[in-house]
Amino acid sequence: YYGVDVTFYGEDALRESRGYIITDVSSTSVNVTLRGSRSVLASLGADDLQAVIDVSTVNRVGSAEKQVTINYPSNVDQSSLSVVSRTPNTISYYVDREVSKTVMIEGVFDGTIAEGYIREDFIFDPESIVITGPAAELELVDHALVTVGDRTDLDRTISYDSTFTLVDADGNPVESNTIEYDVEMVNVTMPVMATKQVPITVDLIAGGGATERNATITCDPETITIVGDAATLEGINSISVATVDLSTFNPVITRTYPLIIPNDVENMTGITEVEVTVEISGLSTKQATISNLNYIGLPEGFTADIISRSLSGVVLRGPADSVAAVASNNLRAVADLSEVTTTGTIAVPVEIYVDGFTDVGAVGEYSIYIDIQRG
Repeated sequence: YYGVDVTFYGEDALRESRGYIITDVSSTSVNVTLRGSRSVLASLGADDLQAVIDVSTVNRVGSAEKQVTINYPSNVDQSSLSVVSRTPNTISYYVDREVSKTVMIEGVFDGTIAEGYIREDFIFDPESIVITGPAAELELVDHALVTVGDRTDLDRTISYDSTFTLVDADGNPVESNTIEYDVEMVNVTMPVMATKQVPITVDLIAGGGATERNATITCDPETITIVGDAATLEGINSISVATVDLSTFNPVITRTYPLIIPNDVENMTGITEVEVTVEISGLSTKQATISNLNYIGLPEGFTADIISRSLSGVVLRGPADSVAAVASNNLRAVADLSEVTTTGTIAVPVEIYVDGFTDVGAVGEYSIYIDIQRG
């Protein structure tokens, strides 16, 4: 009878009560020659026989070897048969301690990503698995590996359930028939995101006789590369880092601003700040003294007396011919007192008006002194 299965008697109890497991079995089947009556031998097949190794008394880790005992079906007269030979006659095996171990899942991509897209880190659910088996075999296992392959010019995120392979620290498969897993499949997600290079911009507020036509903007860096969902990136054509009021400086300003990235995208460059230079050109300036000082918005119950008699050193800017034509009677400085809550002499910011000239404005910030009292 060829290929009679080898059975370890008491293996389940050995595993459950003592924490041992049988490994490295020298042969899983034997060939058996029996002597008996023709009718009994004719009624038997290899599947009716068992080659039994008794491990019910094992109580230590180590190698062992035992002779095979042949068991017959219960309906066969045991005394009518005898074993002539067994090949092999003995079975060697190893008794190891059964342990459990948690290993992380890792992934490898065997394919190509479409131009303009990048692949991000794998996402696994679960992130790790618990394996159970012989201690000696589990020592070899470093992690579980999922291979994503057969993908060309991938331009979208993929997600599916996958099998895995146990591998050692060098990535070589760990072959085992005794290691068990708490799960047979894991869900693997490989995010594939679009990339886009977008310019860095600055928003301008016209003022001081200057508009965006008079301003030259330099950003360092000029562009950054962002990554995200393709539909999200489609709606992002630039990133503004600041709003600059042209009335606050002359002729050039350089400042550093934080780079704030829109929601749902990432900054591939790692740049966090942008140096911005704004230079005003093509305009003329002159200094003026303003004697027409006034205020508006004084709350009820207060009185105001303007202490300052004039405001000197006011820088006017605009086209050369317009700036030259501005006279003192075209200039007004008006303070807004609508937020006044205390009394005493205070410095109040003023807005400069250049009446009759829409292309000339004041550059900088100015204030006048006003005495506030309760009326």
